[in-house]
Amino acid sequence: MLRVLLTLVLVGAIAGCSGANTALHNVQLSGAAEPFPTDYAARALRYLGAQPTAGVSVSYPQTTVGETALSPKRWYICLTGLMPPVPPSSTAKPLLDAAFDLARPGSSQGIYEVILVLRASGTVSALKGFDSPLCADGRYEALAAV
Repeated sequence: MLRVLLTLVLVGAIAGCSGANTALHNVQLSGAAEPFPTDYAARALRYLGAQPTAGVSVSYPQTTVGETALSPKRWYICLTGLMPPVPPSSTAKPLLDAAFDLARPGSSQGIYEVILVLRASGTVSALKGFDSPLCADGRYEALAAV
């Protein structure tokens, strides 16, 4: 009985310690945030350059963790409706990702998204991929030329 109890405690500890958002780069101690990017649509258009914007949607800005634990939170937007450079991967997902997909409605639809991290300096960093959890519950609007 003691072995079973110890095994259950060990399995629980491993599961708890290997869950999502336990890495140090996901810790946010600062409650501050960079200034709200009122020009987020213009920054998205600048990023897209000459690419056609018909059918492209932009999300309302949301915050994510800062670059360090003491940095202010950063703002990001999601762009959808863009043509992916490659089709989504058909390889099997890691077990933890597959479990999260079961819990998130509509998570594996193969939607190509570009996440733009908007910096206070006016620059952007782009993260490209499919079905990002950061973009799952955003409020979207059509991206119109400014």
